[in-house]
Amino acid sequence: MKSALLVLLTFVSFTSLIAQSISLPIYEEGKTISDSIYSYYGSLTSTGKGSVSLNTDIASNFATGLHFKFVVDSINQGQSPTHAAFVHSSGEMIQLHKGDTIILPVFFQLYAGEIGFHLIIEGTPQIANESYPCELDFTYTLGSDWEMYILQNSTNTCKVDNVQAFDNTLKKADLTIYPNPVSTFISIDIENTAVNQIEIFNAQGEIAFWVTHNFSSIDLSTLPSGIYTLRVTTKEEIITQKFFKE
Repeated sequence: MKSALLVLLTFVSFTSLIAQSISLPIYEEGKTISDSIYSYYGSLTSTGKGSVSLNTDIASNFATGLHFKFVVDSINQGQSPTHAAFVHSSGEMIQLHKGDTIILPVFFQLYAGEIGFHLIIEGTPQIANESYPCELDFTYTLGSDWEMYILQNSTNTCKVDNVQAFDNTLKKADLTIYPNPVSTFISIDIENTAVNQIEIFNAQGEIAFWVTHNFSSIDLSTLPSGIYTLRVTTKEEIITQKFFKE
């Protein structure tokens, strides 16, 4: 990943606008990633209110299966004797703790001290040759509230590479799943290797099911209908194959 370029913009009224730009790599279909793209540590504005949001050009046009997430690194309460950091969720204020991970957008409140967090792009790209914006701006204001927006900073786009998909196609000769489509039980045959675990991802790139033993037959009756990706991890390699759940 290219190094980030920091650009300081001019002061507008009483609000400071600061922008940081970054170029994303070429993602590969079926290859799970977790890339840190931004980090922050410090206090917020006088209100203590903060937010991180995706602009509509990112939220509606990013690669299928990948998500922007907010990860809490630390909470320094300062002199406050009580917990000082909360996140707004469904109209409630819920305590934030180190390690909490939240899909954007996120709205939080810091009553004392400082907060550290980083942003990641995480998931598994699902569609080869799908275009996505790969030059981003992180722009935030230091007005009454601390507000950060992730924007597309140019019309340039990248496409999800299908190299990984070709590799998996070559390996699928050793992996057989049936029936496909499946309604209840799916059977898995894999030759000449030991399986460590099996994971099943939905169309959004989220883990819907995983198995660490009894690999030959898996009960998927509780899964909703849709297209899924089955990922088999062995000692030597990772093999993926798509199937449809009726």
